[in-house]
Amino acid sequence: MKLFILLFATVIATSCYAQLPKDKSNDWKIKPRGYFRYAMPLSDKFELGSRMNLSGMGSLGGRHQEGDWVELGASFNLSNIAGQEKDKPQVKLHTLFSIFPTKGTYMHSGTSYGIQEFYVTVDDTLGNLPIQFWTGLRYYRTNNIEASDYFNFNNLSGPTAGVKIKNSQFAIITDAPFQNNPGGQYGTSPDPFKTSLILVGQHQQVFGKKHIIDFLGEYHIAGWEFVTDSTGEIFSSGNDWGWVLGLRHHWQISKNIVNRASFRYGSRIANGPDDDNWSSRTFITVGNANVNEKFDGAHAYHITNNLQYSGSKLFNFEAYSVYRYGKGADNAIDFNNRANEKHDFTTGARITWFLADKFHFITEGSYQVKEYDRYTGSGRVLSTSGQASVNHFSIGPMYVPSGKRNMFTRPTFRLIYSIAFYNKYAKQEQLSDYLVNVGGDIGHYIGLKTEFWF
Repeated sequence: MKLFILLFATVIATSCYAQLPKDKSNDWKIKPRGYFRYAMPLSDKFELGSRMNLSGMGSLGGRHQEGDWVELGASFNLSNIAGQEKDKPQVKLHTLFSIFPTKGTYMHSGTSYGIQEFYVTVDDTLGNLPIQFWTGLRYYRTNNIEASDYFNFNNLSGPTAGVKIKNSQFAIITDAPFQNNPGGQYGTSPDPFKTSLILVGQHQQVFGKKHIIDFLGEYHIAGWEFVTDSTGEIFSSGNDWGWVLGLRHHWQISKNIVNRASFRYGSRIANGPDDDNWSSRTFITVGNANVNEKFDGAHAYHITNNLQYSGSKLFNFEAYSVYRYGKGADNAIDFNNRANEKHDFTTGARITWFLADKFHFITEGSYQVKEYDRYTGSGRVLSTSGQASVNHFSIGPMYVPSGKRNMFTRPTFRLIYSIAFYNKYAKQEQLSDYLVNVGGDIGHYIGLKTEFWF
């Protein structure tokens, strides 16, 4: 109840300041911020709106069956609200509250709420260097593959504190599995190897006018204690460590074409992501420990490429590829229905056609393949190991009130039809939410969807 009162107060406050000019200076007092997506299926058979991507892949491969989601909040420039002098440190409070479905995909089935962001930043100058300090719960990440809603490089969201000095950042993240929304789509598959502390350093270096390199380094410390399913024996007080190194290359090929390629390697317990149904978080550990309760030999590779073109008045497009491999410890024990290895590849593209200023049309396709070894990411036992694949296609008209010819223009209202073709093994083992909940040989979805951010 207190959260809804705070959310209501935030909405009222943001509406009062909705006419304030928005710029990059620090002259503002309050800025509203938020995100909204909502869908209505058009057939009882597809009421579940189940994802047609392979099990454990989340929205990677196509996001049109994503669940409803609402975020509302505001950023408060506390220094200006208090009437502080302009040359003093700027203190800001950033809030973001969420409402999401807990019984299926849609809001009308039942909802809950959570706090997505609640953190403070302090911008100052020390020794002629621009410095920012922050602490609190925040989305600590940059750049996603929008067609799949996949934050593919440095998603370290959670309770965090850190400092930014020019183009370098250093942070501490704790309770990293980010389980503040129990029952929600971003908190349904917590990692049993609970990470208690991550130390991370990031640096961005500009090379000329067209190239930027992001450097990423992480050090993880983790511990756990739980009971095996098969014997009831306590697998107790395990602890381990791990590290991650990553590079991302931003290539501004031309004014309207950008390509982002990334490579990331994780060692030991930092060998994620496992099947967390959200994103590329390194602290969602793949596989199991060995009999000594260590992740000796565990490692992971994560390679992505994302190309975006926005220079035509006829069409824009986005293309992407994601390769992920992770392995648990050498000589790992069979524990808690967890596969000790994951291996998947996804590639896809979305073309947004501009039929008129306010009427656009989506054509989208993806191919996804994944190796399954004994268990699904949710712990379901399979009859046999094998390789599942799906070809996924979506089409649909969009109404865009702003009339801007850009694939990232919001708000949009879409009528989407999606179809998915599975191979024999995927159908046999029901290796997608759609095959589990609806069944059949081919996946179908048709629905009205809207999306808005500000």
